[in-house]
Amino acid sequence: MGYHQEMLDRLRARLAQVPEYDKLRSSIHQNAPLPIQEAELLSRSVMGARRRIELAQESGFISSPRFDRGPRIELAAVRSSVFVLQGQDHAALGEPCQDAAIIDQNEDRILAVCADGVGSVPFSDIGSAWMARAFVHHADSLLGKHNGSILDPHFLGRLHAVLYLEQHAWSSAAGLSPTDAYHLFLATTLQFAIITPSETLMAGLGDGSITLQGQTFPVLERSVRHESLRQSRVPPLLAAAYCHEKAIPELLKGLDPLVAMRSPVEPGPSRDQLEAEHTFGQFKEAEAFYVYGYGSTPQLLSDGIELTTDGVAFADWNSTSPGARFPLRALLSMNEPEEVKALAQLHNLVTLPDHYSIDRLKDSLARWLDAVLHRPKNLLPARFYETCRESLAMDREMEDTLKHYNLLKLAEVFDDGQVIKPGFEHAAAAIQMALLSFAKRFLAGQLGIRGLTVNHAPPLRDDIAVLRCRLHSN
Repeated sequence: MGYHQEMLDRLRARLAQVPEYDKLRSSIHQNAPLPIQEAELLSRSVMGARRRIELAQESGFISSPRFDRGPRIELAAVRSSVFVLQGQDHAALGEPCQDAAIIDQNEDRILAVCADGVGSVPFSDIGSAWMARAFVHHADSLLGKHNGSILDPHFLGRLHAVLYLEQHAWSSAAGLSPTDAYHLFLATTLQFAIITPSETLMAGLGDGSITLQGQTFPVLERSVRHESLRQSRVPPLLAAAYCHEKAIPELLKGLDPLVAMRSPVEPGPSRDQLEAEHTFGQFKEAEAFYVYGYGSTPQLLSDGIELTTDGVAFADWNSTSPGARFPLRALLSMNEPEEVKALAQLHNLVTLPDHYSIDRLKDSLARWLDAVLHRPKNLLPARFYETCRESLAMDREMEDTLKHYNLLKLAEVFDDGQVIKPGFEHAAAAIQMALLSFAKRFLAGQLGIRGLTVNHAPPLRDDIAVLRCRLHSN
């Protein structure tokens, strides 16, 4: 597991910046045994998976027949795409994107996973990236040893159990208690799709949405929340099973902690009792993956499936009207993800609130130019660059900037209008600010891709991950 050491090194480097880390780190935690025996953990995970499959069948989310021996397709015919965007809030503050997404595809299976780190957890970007990579590693390993349907409680239970064990390995290697690990980096959602030539399964723990058979559903609608969590903003998280394991000894004894803790004298539950109920609910939610969808791969992928983190929904909710929404899904359906990402990054840049400093805007634009304009291949449509060059040639502010630096034309600073030439860094900084001013005016007009415009749309403030898999059109 090469990724394990890489992610651990990243985590330790970030934790070293936390003054309290030396106090939190302990050799006791580093050598701590599992809070539950592996055999007991596996048994519990398998039973939980069986209950979740039955729940999905009873709720009508999935059909009872299994498709592992049904019609098959060649997975080479499946077009997959990954879109991950750092939200405006994180980009403006120089903070990392907390969403991670991977699609790993070969002739035998497609593994699609997205993970969304909890915003209040400082290093959840590492937790989400780690979880996504761990899922791909372990799901691939388990599939190689599994001969039956992927809608199998033993398969899903083992997958849940090995990811639980991985969380113990991560926190133990960092010398952190389960609770400290949860609040520093472990808290992340996990949504995934496993696609074989004959069957497709969508499952996970968290929030976000799925699309299958042309309909989009928030995944929380396909999760049964514990009574104490109905109004909670914290989604079901895999890490809750691990970090709360020792916090609920009553559960391990087969007792409901609410029955054990409630006092017959008090008219209602105390604050401690409510917190215990909340903890109990989080633990029970995390005992197995919720099953969101399952069916025949040829049938489901003819329409396509989609997994998203909740940033897509926030983009919709933040819009003032349907006409003023950034048409992310529509853009992704008709364009390459990198094209849409470049457009979204520029849109977020030029819609930054005025209270951000000029230096911050200048740095952001420099990063955008470096990420997009310096690449050999233009990621936005050619007419974007054509319009830029035509407008810049007539732009008074740009003309004044060039004159200030005794330059005759943009090409003297930017090779072919894209690459900054050596020795022109100071001029380039001023030109970047002029470009920013131009970009704001340009986006206020009718910038769009294939007829879709983003003028007057609110920024995409939250991190976003979108994964899509669909059969190639004939």
